[in-house]
Amino acid sequence: MNLIDAAGSDDSLPHQVENRDDVEETRRGDSDSTRIAKEISIFEAQDKLHEHVPAMNWRNATYLSPALERTFGYESPHDIYAVSIAESIARSGLGEVVSLGCGNGEQELEVLRRADQLGLTQFRITGLELAPSVAERANAAARSAGMDDRLRVIACDLNQGLPWTRPLAAVMAHHTLHHIVGLEAVFDSVAELLDPDGALITFDMIGRNGHMRWPEVRPLMQELWSCLPIEKRYDHVFQRQMNYFQDWDCAVEGFEGVRAQDILRLLVERFTVSKFYAWGAVSETFLLNRFGPNFDPELDDDRDFLTKVVQLEQTVLERRMTTPTEMGAEFR
Repeated sequence: MNLIDAAGSDDSLPHQVENRDDVEETRRGDSDSTRIAKEISIFEAQDKLHEHVPAMNWRNATYLSPALERTFGYESPHDIYAVSIAESIARSGLGEVVSLGCGNGEQELEVLRRADQLGLTQFRITGLELAPSVAERANAAARSAGMDDRLRVIACDLNQGLPWTRPLAAVMAHHTLHHIVGLEAVFDSVAELLDPDGALITFDMIGRNGHMRWPEVRPLMQELWSCLPIEKRYDHVFQRQMNYFQDWDCAVEGFEGVRAQDILRLLVERFTVSKFYAWGAVSETFLLNRFGPNFDPELDDDRDFLTKVVQLEQTVLERRMTTPTEMGAEFR
């Protein structure tokens, strides 16, 4: 199947999905306690949670940042969080800000720094994190940065809702919602606590559960895979050659992408979209840590291939041949 033809009509993709739930099976096997322990162990071992390979940085700078600036007025997610939080505080007259699943606190600390650099009114963030040891690491990072008076992290399980009673000016959720099973409890808590003039700001994954490809995208993936030289098919996570494209359910053991496809639906049931931009569907396979290290955007051939992948993705999304897998959004 020619890639140009594939992008040209809906009929060229035979696996269109009408009902997303029909293609998802109920996950069985590990108990919740076992999976929670697995999730904690994964993130306890990571001191840098959001580092990107050069290919991802290139895509973000070339395509994503300009789109974010058109939508939000700023190209950096940190700036977007900082400005949206500051505006929410000004509108609501409240000072309580919560970050869901803040991990090591690196994103929150950078948001606070960007707020200062932009000359915004100073604010404080309370981070909520599942793993106690990671929460301790975040608090240590805040002390080291001289910001322990502005970032405080406490350990809690968000699947039970927010351990909070006071009204909130803003809620930040940076790539954490796709780890949560109890999304309804979290969103109901936020809806109850968030001031009418406040905002929920998030960058997150909204594709198929487990970050798998949707069936309608697989023919494109197979076609793209056939264009790759053998050295570009090495999987750096599983440390083996992938001569044929093989999808992988990332939620088999832990909670990576466990209910990603439900996030947007549940949000729009409870909140109003203020600002929104979505992307992804194809390109992340070639940009994340499994295969992303195989591509160097400084090399002409690699950059040309990545450019074709991103442009193909934009085409299939614009023609509504599939749905996006990532979003940046402000909800009221």
